[in-house]
Amino acid sequence: MRAVMDSWVSRCYSALQSRYDPSRRAVFKNEQYRPNHQMEPIAAALLVGAGILIVLALCSRSLGKNTVPRRRRGHLNDGRELARSFSDMGNLVGKTKDDFIAAAGRPSSISQGHGYTLMQWQETGYHVAIVFNSDGTFRNVQHEHASRDL
Repeated sequence: MRAVMDSWVSRCYSALQSRYDPSRRAVFKNEQYRPNHQMEPIAAALLVGAGILIVLALCSRSLGKNTVPRRRRGHLNDGRELARSFSDMGNLVGKTKDDFIAAAGRPSSISQGHGYTLMQWQETGYHVAIVFNSDGTFRNVQHEHASRDL
């Protein structure tokens, strides 16, 4: 078995010697020469490029989740704009979740219950909680509060 291993190692070693040029060899234990595994410039460029693509893919995945922009927070004007966006919708009967999101932007919170969804929008000075049926249509306004300043 030892003889088979030695002949196999010597064949591999001679194949490697003929494949690599002597100026690119490194010295290891027992003065044996083995190929120096230097990376070719094209391989390094491909590796760096693959890493950049992975980072971009992860970033674009997180950016793609929020397609509807959130409103700016912390200004009394935003509460007025949010209240106005709901009043501009007119009669809410028959409207869907998508209609509300298109008019008022992403909700501040979404809660799921048995057969309903509660969506809430909140800005400085204004808060509204709206209940939707399981099919996504408007059921009722659960809560609405506007400060006196609005």
